[in-house]
Amino acid sequence: MMSALVSRLGSGGGSPAPAGQAKPSAATRKRAEKWAQGLTTRDAAVATETMADVQAALLDAQAASYASCPDVVTVIEATLIAALGNLHASVREAAVVLLNVLYDGHAMQLENALTPAVSSVGEAPVVRLSLPQTDPTHPTVLPQGSVTLRLFGPVDAGRPPRWTTHAVTSTAGGGLRVRLPPFPRPGYYDWLVAHAEDGDFKPDTDRSAPPDPSVASTGAAPVPAVNGEGGSGTADNGAPVSGSADPLSNIDRRRLCGRFVVQPAGTRESLVAEVPVDQVGASWNAGTGQLETRGSFAAVLETLPELKMSGATAVYLMGALERPIDEPDAPPMAAADRGVLAKVLGGGKDFASLTSEIRRLGMVPIVDAIERVSRRRAHRKYTSLGVMTRDERGVLVSHPGTDGRVITWEESALLNYRKVETWALLISEVKRLARDYGVRGIRLDNAQSCPPIMTMDAEELFRLDPDGVPHYSLSDILYGTVVLRNEESGYWASEAGADCRYANPFLVKLTRELWNEYPTFMVLGESHFHREPQLVASGVVPHSMRVPQILASISGMSLRRDGSVAVLPPHKRSTANTLARLYRADKADLPRDAILASCTCTHASPYPGALYRRRSWIAVDLLFFLPHMPVLLWGEDAGRALRVDMAPVVEVEEDSVYDVNYDAVLPKSPRLRHSGSQPVSPSSGLASATHELSELSLGEAAMTASASNSGGLRAPPYSSSQSASVSPMDGLAGGAAPSPPAVTTNATTSGGGRGLGGVGTGMRKRSNSSLNLRSMSMGGRKPSFGNLAAAANAPPSSAGRDASAGRAAGVAAPPAASKAKSLASGVRRTSSVSTLVRSRTTDEGKRLAVRGVGASDLMAIADQEARLRAEIGPQLGFDLSQIRGHYTHRSLMRQQLPALRLGKMVVVPVDPSVKEQVFAFARFTTEQIVVVALNLKDGRDGEAFEAGVNVDLDLRPLWSALPEEFINRRADLFNAFDVVAGAEEPFVTEGLLTLEELMFRRLSLHLRPMSSSVLELRAEPNGSAEEHYAQSITRLTLEDAGDIKDPRENTVLSEIARGAATSLTAFATALDKARCGLAAEGLEASEIWRVLQLGLQRASSLLFSVLYEGTVAPKDFVPPVGERLVSFLAMLSLSAANPDTKSLARSLLANATAIGPIVLLTPELGRFSTAGGLGVMVDDLAKELAALGLEVHVITPYYTLNRKNKTGYLGDGIRWTRNIKVDLGTHVVEVGIFQGKEAGVNLLFLERGDLLPKVYADPGGAAKHLQTVVLFSMGALEACCATGLVPSVVISNDWLPSMAAGYAKNGFFGPYFDNTSFFHLVHNLGDAAYEGRVYPNPHEGDFGVIHRLPRNLLVDPWWSRVVVNPSRCAFMTSDTWGTVSPNYLKELLAGHPLKNLLAMAKSPFAYPNGIRIKEREAALAALNIKTHAQAKEMVQKKYFGFNMADHSIPLFAFVGRVTSQKGVHLILNAVDELIAHTGGKIQILVGGPANEADPYAAACARHMRDLSRRHKWCFWAAPEEFFTDGLLVDAGADFGFVPSLFEPAGLRQIESFVGAGDGTPVIAHAVGGLVDTVFEWDLESGSGNGFLFHEYNHHNFLGAVKRALRVFSKPDEFTELRRATRTTAIDVRDAAWAWSSEFHRLRNSIYVRRPIFREDLNAVVEEDSEALDPAATVHVVRWTAPGEDVVVKGSWDGWAREWPLTDGPTPIDGEGAEEVVDGSVPVEKHMVRLRLPPGDYEFKFKVDGKWGLAKDLPTRGEGAFTNNLLSVS
Repeated sequence: MMSALVSRLGSGGGSPAPAGQAKPSAATRKRAEKWAQGLTTRDAAVATETMADVQAALLDAQAASYASCPDVVTVIEATLIAALGNLHASVREAAVVLLNVLYDGHAMQLENALTPAVSSVGEAPVVRLSLPQTDPTHPTVLPQGSVTLRLFGPVDAGRPPRWTTHAVTSTAGGGLRVRLPPFPRPGYYDWLVAHAEDGDFKPDTDRSAPPDPSVASTGAAPVPAVNGEGGSGTADNGAPVSGSADPLSNIDRRRLCGRFVVQPAGTRESLVAEVPVDQVGASWNAGTGQLETRGSFAAVLETLPELKMSGATAVYLMGALERPIDEPDAPPMAAADRGVLAKVLGGGKDFASLTSEIRRLGMVPIVDAIERVSRRRAHRKYTSLGVMTRDERGVLVSHPGTDGRVITWEESALLNYRKVETWALLISEVKRLARDYGVRGIRLDNAQSCPPIMTMDAEELFRLDPDGVPHYSLSDILYGTVVLRNEESGYWASEAGADCRYANPFLVKLTRELWNEYPTFMVLGESHFHREPQLVASGVVPHSMRVPQILASISGMSLRRDGSVAVLPPHKRSTANTLARLYRADKADLPRDAILASCTCTHASPYPGALYRRRSWIAVDLLFFLPHMPVLLWGEDAGRALRVDMAPVVEVEEDSVYDVNYDAVLPKSPRLRHSGSQPVSPSSGLASATHELSELSLGEAAMTASASNSGGLRAPPYSSSQSASVSPMDGLAGGAAPSPPAVTTNATTSGGGRGLGGVGTGMRKRSNSSLNLRSMSMGGRKPSFGNLAAAANAPPSSAGRDASAGRAAGVAAPPAASKAKSLASGVRRTSSVSTLVRSRTTDEGKRLAVRGVGASDLMAIADQEARLRAEIGPQLGFDLSQIRGHYTHRSLMRQQLPALRLGKMVVVPVDPSVKEQVFAFARFTTEQIVVVALNLKDGRDGEAFEAGVNVDLDLRPLWSALPEEFINRRADLFNAFDVVAGAEEPFVTEGLLTLEELMFRRLSLHLRPMSSSVLELRAEPNGSAEEHYAQSITRLTLEDAGDIKDPRENTVLSEIARGAATSLTAFATALDKARCGLAAEGLEASEIWRVLQLGLQRASSLLFSVLYEGTVAPKDFVPPVGERLVSFLAMLSLSAANPDTKSLARSLLANATAIGPIVLLTPELGRFSTAGGLGVMVDDLAKELAALGLEVHVITPYYTLNRKNKTGYLGDGIRWTRNIKVDLGTHVVEVGIFQGKEAGVNLLFLERGDLLPKVYADPGGAAKHLQTVVLFSMGALEACCATGLVPSVVISNDWLPSMAAGYAKNGFFGPYFDNTSFFHLVHNLGDAAYEGRVYPNPHEGDFGVIHRLPRNLLVDPWWSRVVVNPSRCAFMTSDTWGTVSPNYLKELLAGHPLKNLLAMAKSPFAYPNGIRIKEREAALAALNIKTHAQAKEMVQKKYFGFNMADHSIPLFAFVGRVTSQKGVHLILNAVDELIAHTGGKIQILVGGPANEADPYAAACARHMRDLSRRHKWCFWAAPEEFFTDGLLVDAGADFGFVPSLFEPAGLRQIESFVGAGDGTPVIAHAVGGLVDTVFEWDLESGSGNGFLFHEYNHHNFLGAVKRALRVFSKPDEFTELRRATRTTAIDVRDAAWAWSSEFHRLRNSIYVRRPIFREDLNAVVEEDSEALDPAATVHVVRWTAPGEDVVVKGSWDGWAREWPLTDGPTPIDGEGAEEVVDGSVPVEKHMVRLRLPPGDYEFKFKVDGKWGLAKDLPTRGEGAFTNNLLSVS
C-alpha cells in the first residue's frame, strides 16, 4: 500500500509543480504509510485526524514552496485523490477542498470557495466592490493608494504563478474599482483586495487542526499581513485592531476576493464543426447494405476548405482514437488506447497531416478525451487501473463505464479514479496527442461525471475470510478497488462541489497542466444533469444539451442523455417560457460571463429534422443567436434527418423516467390551475398538490430514520427527496459536533466529526441540484389520504438526543446498511438494480458505429426520411433540402454582428398572454445592440397560432443592463432595423425616437408562425433634435394618459422630470419649451394644462415606481418627488420672469394636487368583520391613507353577526343616520346606513339582515347570491349619493362590490360618477369561488332581470354554460385593477381563466401588504423581549423542556393554520430526515390548530403527535390547541417556515421579519406574494431575508432548509442575515405610500406631503434662477399667535392656493437674527418665505381650520374684506 502512494515520488508526474528526481525521504515514506492506515479505518475520528495532518503538511509545503519538497507534495496529492472516494463523508469533503488548495498554490480556498468569473486572454476585466455606507449622502471614500488588489496567476510559460499588485481607485458612489491589465495566458487568476501594506495571502488557520466549519471565521474577517507580521494598527495576525475605522474590516472576507477563470484567446467567439470521422466519405452498397467505404482522416482533409468557409474556428474530430483492432464495428467512443489514433481511419500519419492543415487554415483541431476504455482489447497500461463490482450473483466483474447516474456503457470499462496514476495517465495521453500530432483541444466525454468515482463496496472490502483474516488489503480499501454499481461518489456527490461550488480538482489539474504547456488549448466537456456551473468554474467549456432538449420537448420529443428519442406526453412538454426561465436562472447559477457551447443535435442523436420538425429553422436561429459557442454536427446543414449510426427514435408516446423535463427543475412559481383541474380547497386535501409530489406520502418509508441495532444512525431511507446525509458541517455553532457513527457503509452517511478545510462554509449562490428523475416518473398519480393516515403507525426513530450514546459507541453497522440508498447535498444516487439505469449493451453501442446494415434498413431510413420531409411541409416553405441556406445566412449574421458573437444577453419580457409562444432576448456589446424574438408555434399547435402573433417587447431590463457607453447616448436618435431582411428603412414607424424612448416604449412587432425577427438598434441616420421634439409633442397629445406610466417614454416628459431633478431654471426651461410646443400644435390652454399636468404627475411618480414597483431607476438623475415639483411651480407662480410661465404655473398649481375623497368598498373590515387577510389589509390601508392627509371613506356591510357571532358590535361612535332604497331588479329593498369615524377614516355600514347575515355566509341559492352582490355594489353607490359624497376614486375589493363600476358607467346614476375613477383590488382570485360566480339553472337565463347590466359584462359567450361572473364586470368596467403582490399579478396575467380581461388594463398595479411595525415592536416590549437570544431561551424552556438555553441548536418554527394551502405536510415529512442530518441538533415547532374534520389537517395532526412522541427534544406541536405565542415564537425562532402551496400576498413572513432587535429569516415557497417579499440570502451583496424553494416538493423544501442550516453554522453570517432581514420588513405606511401614488396616478394628480413640501419650499425660495424675476426678493410671512396647523393664502398668486407655514430660523430678509448663548439661531413657530416681485399683496391666515388676521401685521380693507398687507418695494 505504501508503495502505491510513493511509487511516483521519483518521477514527480502529476504534481502541482515540477518535482525533483530525488528519492523520497524516510520521513516521507513513514508519513505516507501513516496516512494510508488512517484513511482505511472505519473510525471516522481517526480518518478526520489523518486529514488534519494532511492539511498541515500541505500548508507547510506551501509556506516552504513546492519546489523544496516535491516528494511530500506528490504524496499529499496521491493521498487526497484517494480520499475523494473515502468511506467517510467528512474525508471526501475535505479532499475536495484540499485538492483545490493544493493546485491553487495558496490557501485562499481553505475556508470558502472563491467566486468565479470567466474571461479570456486579451480581455481586461474590471473588479468592482461596494463599501459599507454609514451615511449615503457622504459615501465612504478611501485615501488614494491605501488599498491594493493582489492578483495571483500565471505570467510566463513554464513558471509558477506569482502575486502582482494593482492600484485600486475609489468611486464617487462609495466603492472600489480596479481595471486589470489584459490577461496574458489562460489559467486561474485569484484576486484579493487588501491594505497596501499587506502582502501575499497567508491563512490565519491553525495548521495543527482542521478548521471547524461551525466556528469558521466567515464574517468581517480582516486581511492578514505579510507573512503574518503585524503592522501599524494591526493585531499580530495582520488584522486591524479593535475599534479601527477601517472600512475593509466591516466587509466579509469572501467579498474581498474572487477568481477569474481565463480561457484561451478567442474562445468566446469560436464556432466548432463536429466531424464524426467515420461518416465523412462513408458509403454503402444500395443492394446489400454493406459498408463499402469507411470515413477516414484523408476524407476529412478534403472537407476543410468548406468548413473554413462556413465560419468554423475549430474542428472536433469525433471518434479519432484507437479502437479494438479486431472489432470493425466497434463504436467510436470504445477507446482501446486513448493516446493513439485509429488505424482504421488512417492512423497517426494521416491524422498528423489533417491536424497540420487544420492549424494552417487557422482552426483548432479537437479530439475526444474519454474517461473510460474499451472493456475488451484495451491496452495493457490500463490493466492495473480497473475497478471491480459485484454482479447480481455476487461475482466480481469489471465495472462498466458509467455516468454514475442513469447510463452504463457495457462495452466499456471504468477506471479507478481514486488513483493518481489514472489522473496522470489521461493527462499524459492528451499531452502526447498535443505534442506528437498538434492537437489543440479536447472534448471530454462524460465531463459532468469526471472523475467517475463510485461508492466503495464496504461490505465486500471489509469482508473477512473464514480464518478471520481480512480478504482485501488496506491498499484495496484505500483505492476502493471494489465499488457499488453505478453509485456516484467523490466530487460530484459532495456538498463542497454541489453546494459550496468548489471547482472540480480533476478538471482544474487537467486544464492547469494543458494551459501551462499549450496556452491556446481548448477544453470542451459534455454536460448533463445541470452541472454547467461546476464545469465552468473548473476551466471547462460545457458542451450543453439544454437548449436542444428544451426545443425537442416543445416539439413533443424527448431528447435523452444517450441520444435516443421518444414522443413526449403533452403534460411534460416545455414552452417558450422554459427558455426564458432557463436564461434568467443562469444569471444566478452560472459564473459571470460564463462560456458555454451548444448545438442542435449530437453525434448520437438524429439530426434536427427528426427532433424538431418545422422548428429546425428555429433551432438554427437559437444556435447562432444565443450566447454560446455553436457546435455544428457534420451533415446537419444538408437537411438530413436520420442516419445509420444514431440512437433509436421511438415514435410512440411514453411516460418515461428518462425524459428530460426542464419545466420541473427551473425556478418558477406554480401556475394557477384552471377550473376543472385539481382543486385547492381544504376539503380537497392533498389533491391540490401537483401530480409530481410523491414526497407527500407520510408513510413509513418517508418518515423513519432507523438505527442499527448498535445504536448507530443509518442513512434516511431512499426517496425521491434526494436528501443529503450528515455533512461535515453538521456540528453546528456553539456546541460540540454530534458524535459520528463508527462506520457507515453507504456513500453519504458517515461519521462526521468536524469538517476539514472549511468544507460547507462556501458562499452558496443557488442550489444546482440535478434532475429528479423519480419525481418525473409520477405521471398523473396523486398522493392519497391513505398515505397520510399511515403516519400515525410509523415506527419510532432513535435519532435524537437519546441516540447519542449509541453513535458514540462506534459499533459497526450490519452489512445491510451498505445497501441504504442515500443522497448527498441534493444529488440523487441510483443503485445498480434501479430501473432508472439504462445499461447500454454492446450491441446497442454498435448502433452508433458506421457499419454494414441490411438493404432493407437503408430503404427504411430513406422512406422514413422522405416521410418526415413531406410531413414538415416543403410546400409551405419548410423544405429540409433547402435548410443549408438558412445555416449559411445565420452564420454570416453571427460573423457580421459582434453582439451575436461577444455580447452579453438579457431576456426580454413579452406579454404574459404570449410568453408560452414567444421567446425574446437581446445581445449587446459596448457598441451594438441586437434584439431577437422567436415565435415557436404555428397552426399545427392549434388554430389560434395559424396567423402568427403580435407581440410587445419590454426592453426596460435591457436598459438596466446596458453599459455606460449607451447610457451616455440616451438622447441620441435611435431606431430598430430589420437585420434578417437587410432593410435600411427604420423598423419603428411612429417617428423619431431617442434611445431612451425606444427602451421604455414597448417595441411592437408581428411574428409569423415559426419565425424569428432580428432587429439591430442603432443610430437613426435621418432627423434632427428639433424634428424629434415636435414629434414627441404630437405623440403626447395623441396618447391617452393611461398609456404613459414612465416619463422616459416621451422626451417631453423626461425633460420635465430631469429639469425638476436638476434646478428651478432647468425645470422652468423644460416646462416653457413644452408649453410652446403644445401651443404650436394648436392646443387650447385647457388642453395644454391637461397634457402638462400629465407630465408633472408622471415625473412625480417615477420615484414611487422605482421604489414600489421595481421600475428601472434612472442612471443619470434622481427622480424628483412631488413636493419638489410643486415647490418649483409655487415659485414660478409668484415670480416667474416670463408672464406666460407664471400664468401656466398658477393654472397647474391649482389642479396638480387636487384629489378628492377615496372610497373603499370592502366585504370585511378590521375589528368588525375580518375573516382573513382582506379585512386586515383594507383596515390598515384606510387608516394609513388617512394619516397621509387624504380623505378616506370605507363602505362595508353591517352583518347581523360578526366573526364572534355577536350582534350590535359597531360601538358607540357609529350610529344609524338614514335608510336608502336599493333596486334589486325583482324588487326594491330598504337598507340602513350607519356612519361614524375612527382613526381619521369615515365609516359607512350598509345593513340588510336577510342578504347580509354574516360575512361570506351562504345566501341560499344562486339568485340570492347575485342579489347580495347587486345589493352591496349598487347600495354603496346609492349611499354616496344619499350622503352627498362624490368620490375621486372608488376601490372595490374582491367580488362582493365588483359590479359597482358597471352600474356607475351604465347610466344607473346619471352623471354623478362621471368624474370618478374606479379601481378593482384583487386579494385572491384563486378559483371560481373567489370570482363570485353565479350558476343559473337553464330556465333562469342569465338573471338579467336581477343585474340589468349588458349581458357581455357578466357572461362570457364562449363558455360552455351560462355563468354570471361579477368579477368579469369589474375587470371590464373599472379603469384599472391591482392586487396585493407584483408576482401574483404576473401569475394572474399568465395563467388565470380571466387573463384576457385582465390584460385589457394598461397598467395594473400591485404592492405587497405591510404590517404595523411599531405596534409589533411595542407588543414585544410588553412581553419584556429585548433580544432574539432572550426570546429563543423562552421558547426552548417553554416548549422543549430545557433548563437553560442552547443557542447552538437551530430553531425552526411554523405558526398558522394547518390547512393544505399552508403546506404543513412539507415540514412534517422533513422532520426525521433533518434530525438525522443534524445528528439531533435541531428543533422544529409547529404552532397552530388542526381541524379534525378536514382529512388533511387530521392526517397532519396524527403525524405531529407521532413526531412529538418520538422526538420530544426536537419537535413540538399541539394540533388540538389554539396557538397564542406567535409573537414570542417569531422573535425566538432562528428561521420561520412559510411553505404555502399558494399565497397571493401573505403577512406571516413580514411578521417574522420584525423581531427583537433583528428579524427572523424564513424558508418560503416561491409563489405569489412570497416571491415579492422573501429574497434568497446572498452573502456577496449582504442582502436577503430567507431561503426560497421553487418546486413544491420535499427535495426542494429540504434543500432550502439545508441552505439555512449552512448559514446558521456561521455565526457572523447568520447575524448579518438577521440584521438584513429586519430591514426588509414592510410597514403598512410603506404600502399606503405606494397605493396613494397609484391613486394619484389614476387621477393624474401629484401627491404632496405637507411637511416635506414646507421644507422644499424653504430650500427653493433661496435658489437663484434665471427663470425668476430679478427684481423679486425673499420676504417672510409670520404667524406669531397660538396655533398648530397654519396656512396662508394671498393675492401674490391670485389667491390660488394655501401656503403652509413651517418652523424655521429667523430668515435673512433684512432683519438681523439675534444670536443666543449657545450660538444657535432662534426658531420661529410659523413662518413662510416667499420670493415676490415689487408690489402690494393682501393675504389672510387659516389657523387650525379657521380664517383670521395677524394682529401684529398691517391690514387693508373693511369688514369681511379686511386682509393683512405686505408691501414689497
